[in-house]
Amino acid sequence: MFAGLKKRAELVAGYAFIAPFYVLFLIFSVFPVFYSLFISFQKWSGFDRPRWIGAKNYGDLLRDPSLWSALANTVTIWLGNVFLVVGLGFVMALLLNSRRLPFRGLFRGFFYLPQAIAVVAISLAFGYIFDKEFGVLNSALRAFGTPDVPWLIQKDWARVSVIVVILWRVAPWHMLVLLAGLQSIDESLYEAGRIDGASGWQATTMITMPLLKPMFFYCFLMATIYSFRLFAEPFVITEGGPGDATTTIAVYMYRSGFEFLKLGYAAAMSFVLLIIILLVSVFQLSFFRSEV
Repeated sequence: MFAGLKKRAELVAGYAFIAPFYVLFLIFSVFPVFYSLFISFQKWSGFDRPRWIGAKNYGDLLRDPSLWSALANTVTIWLGNVFLVVGLGFVMALLLNSRRLPFRGLFRGFFYLPQAIAVVAISLAFGYIFDKEFGVLNSALRAFGTPDVPWLIQKDWARVSVIVVILWRVAPWHMLVLLAGLQSIDESLYEAGRIDGASGWQATTMITMPLLKPMFFYCFLMATIYSFRLFAEPFVITEGGPGDATTTIAVYMYRSGFEFLKLGYAAAMSFVLLIIILLVSVFQLSFFRSEV
């Protein structure tokens, strides 16, 4: 009897210790998601009483040209982010994994440094770097007699500027993931390749890349999620401009909710964004599985 009471007391004590996490998780994670879903069927400015309008917000989204423009901008940045960022991260990982590189530990810390800096601070700094009149880049171009580049003024250059900032900031994270994968590969596989006469390029394409497929999938997946919820860089550097050239879905969602006070519309947009991310992620998963 006493053994049963003691065991029950231990169970109650255990649940009491873990209860705060689940309570906070329900309040700050689960409840906001379901409440946002509820709000997505409402017309609400945040200052008046929510009014039920059914699926009208979702129907309006399909007819909203600004949403389609923001989606096109997001996909453009996503394509640049996925291939350039992951590719640069892989090249950096190969370089920092080489035994011929002196002070590898120092270089690893230096290359990872952009990840330790706040994204808003980085965006502000690059905003000054890309400035047409006083920016460092255009000042350097003038020194070589090259015309100024309208980094933040012309639409295509504005998109390039945002991708460059993402490239500089996010590539070190992918480098770290891929570097961990490189260090897990058995060195005997490369020795066998060298015995068979494989060149460095052949070893990379025939040994390294196939064995890193799970890491590549993880990097592509995280790059996709990051790209489709991209907000800070375009908002701070270009404010979504010029025009709507760098207005991503996340930026448009913010404006709809907090500038235009269409909270129900913004909530509906968030669930549309969730569906897009899920579809793209499932496609990537099926692609990598088919390649195995």
